[in-house]
Amino acid sequence: MKKNFKYLFAIVLITSSSFISYSQYQHTTDSLIKVLKSQKDDSLKVKTLSNLCAEYSGNNSKIAMGYAEQELELARKINYKHGIAAAYNDIGIVYHDEGNFPLSLDYYLKSFKAHEENGDKLAASRVLINVAVLYTDQGNNDKALEYYMKDLEMNLNNDLLHKGTVYNNIGIIYKTTGEYSKALEYHKKGLEYRIKAKDKKSIAASYNNIGTTYEAMKQFDKSLEYSLKALKIREEINDINGLAATTINIGMTYYKLKNYNTALEFLEKGLMYAKRAGNRNWQLNAYGNFVDVYDALKDYKSEKDYLFKYIYLNDSIYNSEKTQQMIEMETKFETERKEAENKELAQQNQIQALTISNSRYFLAGLIGLLLLIVIIGLLILRQNKLKSLQQSIMLEQKLLRSQMNPHFIFNSLASIESFIYEHQPKEAGMYLSDFSKLMRLILDNSTNEYITLEKEIETLNYYLSLQKLRLNDNLNYSITCDDQLDTEETSVPPMLTQPFIENAIEHGFRGSKQIGVINVNFIKKNKNLEVMITDNGIGIMLAQQQKDLHKKHKSMAMQITNERLKYLNKSKKQKLSFFIEDLSLQKEEQTGTKVLFSIPI
Repeated sequence: MKKNFKYLFAIVLITSSSFISYSQYQHTTDSLIKVLKSQKDDSLKVKTLSNLCAEYSGNNSKIAMGYAEQELELARKINYKHGIAAAYNDIGIVYHDEGNFPLSLDYYLKSFKAHEENGDKLAASRVLINVAVLYTDQGNNDKALEYYMKDLEMNLNNDLLHKGTVYNNIGIIYKTTGEYSKALEYHKKGLEYRIKAKDKKSIAASYNNIGTTYEAMKQFDKSLEYSLKALKIREEINDINGLAATTINIGMTYYKLKNYNTALEFLEKGLMYAKRAGNRNWQLNAYGNFVDVYDALKDYKSEKDYLFKYIYLNDSIYNSEKTQQMIEMETKFETERKEAENKELAQQNQIQALTISNSRYFLAGLIGLLLLIVIIGLLILRQNKLKSLQQSIMLEQKLLRSQMNPHFIFNSLASIESFIYEHQPKEAGMYLSDFSKLMRLILDNSTNEYITLEKEIETLNYYLSLQKLRLNDNLNYSITCDDQLDTEETSVPPMLTQPFIENAIEHGFRGSKQIGVINVNFIKKNKNLEVMITDNGIGIMLAQQQKDLHKKHKSMAMQITNERLKYLNKSKKQKLSFFIEDLSLQKEEQTGTKVLFSIPI
């Protein structure tokens, strides 16, 4: 792929680890069903149901969920606590495969809590990894690493497969952050443990992950070598979910080798496996990769079809409501856990108070009060942290909606249709190609707090070129960059300038008879990057007056930018800042607006 999706390599974790199930047997589904029918011990029936869920998980989510629900129902009936905890985890896995992240997190946390209460550290640690995987799929690598570190702190060194999984998953995170040498180091450590454990499913996952890492390093021969090893094993064990991942990855390797027909063959197989498995994350990846291949083949009709399939599926999986639900669920879980700890502590203090002498009551009460204050303080800090994270995610969604506003999308599609109806297929193809690339860039960049200046300039170029076409060339623009700036090393918040460019086009040029001009300049000044946007419109003061009269287009540039800078500046000594100036205030004959950002390098 030209741009890495946040979901592409993280989801391999789900298929890579036998920790996801509680299966200790290697039976086929037929033999497991026979065992279930003949089994008289209810606790063994619960384990068999868990094994059946594991067999179908990733291959047929509907059947897997059926077995998991039977498992939970029977475990509750016989009050089998370990079985209840395992069933929660199995249900969480099925929801994870289906892309229902809020419910998946809810059941994972229930499972973790139940295992902790049962004193089963190994099972609890396996659930921690599942939670970490879930956050990796959401693009929250810091949160994922936090849960991996919690797992390592439990120091469970005797389980080879478990340790291999932890190393593998940390390798995936380093891969997504571009630290490829570290990624290979951790993946190969994980592979060593998995080979010792003789688990084919996880060995295939390690081969697949090493292959995708070599692909990112543009060592395509090594990438295919490891990916084909993974494919062979996954075909042997009929791992449908794993086959979806590997065939799609191989398809994109061939795409990068410009062998487009072979790439399409593997992508079609991958999409078929993803649909059979009910795995919408890999379906999403397949659609996005089809867009890249058809763009290279200049098959714009197919490109458009897959682009809209990608947009529709992406919106249905990753929307702000689901993300907010996840935050609320974790907050609820942590709060309940702290309340239970507080209750237990209060009981202990009460027992202690009854046994000590009257002369120590005051001291004991003071200690109890101090402990309570500390606990309350920790709870408040935790809640504030989660609230900050929630605000960040909501801001990202608001920013994405601002960048991909329906007004711009509608007009772009109308322009494409116009080219088609006027028998201008070349122009329509060019427009569609640029439009799809812009959509992909914005969706990709919106998940990152910072991106390279090179990628930011590329995105602005696509955006402004499309606006120029949409406005029938009644717009001229330029993007310049200081020679002192290394565009590949300098980082900036994504699309910080876009809302103001949109304002200039939608409001600044309204009523102006001259051709609109927008200039974007990136300048290095001392230790700061200054980004200056100027236009020759009517100026911000007059534009604001017109907006008050014409309220059909709601501008959120100022509000979003202030919120973003407030969030970005929280943990930084050197602050980001910006100001806006009406150029008519400098000279009466001059019109337009200037926006200036100052970003620490």
